[in-house]
Amino acid sequence: MSTPKPTNADRIVVTAAVAEITIDLKAIASTINVTPMMKSRKSGARSKMRSAMSLRVGATTDFGAGVIAAAILGLAVAAALWWAYFDVVAIVAERRLREASGSAQLKMARDSYSYLHLPMVAGIVLFAVGVKKTLIDIGEPLATVPAVALCGGVALYLVAHILFRLRNVQTLNRQRLVVSALLLGLVPVAVEIPALVTLALVASLCVGLIAYEAIRFAEARDRIRHAPEPST
Repeated sequence: MSTPKPTNADRIVVTAAVAEITIDLKAIASTINVTPMMKSRKSGARSKMRSAMSLRVGATTDFGAGVIAAAILGLAVAAALWWAYFDVVAIVAERRLREASGSAQLKMARDSYSYLHLPMVAGIVLFAVGVKKTLIDIGEPLATVPAVALCGGVALYLVAHILFRLRNVQTLNRQRLVVSALLLGLVPVAVEIPALVTLALVASLCVGLIAYEAIRFAEARDRIRHAPEPST
């Protein structure tokens, strides 16, 4: 039986999803009447970045410092979500899958790359919806549904990571569990404070989590990333 290639599956369902949490530059340009030359330069990038999860700016949104800040914060969260998956999680999961065999391998592939990837992608989609609503009116508090989408979407993504690791490595990622709880606790606050502040708090939690893991587990990360590939 040939070993499944989870890395390819990862790139299809996760890299594409996280990369698509970007600002559609041409949509922004259309709101501020950018010259045709600038629009034409961005049209190529748009075709690559655009998807159902693209974060678009509505026709009534002003292109000011607040929107630029929100765009940067959204991209910071997207980068953190990408890092959270591909830094070591995907590598360890692939190796565990290769080490397994028979029905155990099939069950691991099913659980990891079907059941547990669905909430990851769902979390990314929810976060994208929340950022879109944030960009519409950055100075006003989010309504309940967008607040749940913005904060709960990232929390759902991290919880899926926790279960993914628990399934494959049988260990609990406590720091991601704590950040998930903080994100959920942020929901009632998000309906009271400006949307931009909420997005900044979400970005701070995500970036802080990645920074903590990168520093705290630097040796383990280096060991995992540079371990020799097992012989086949």
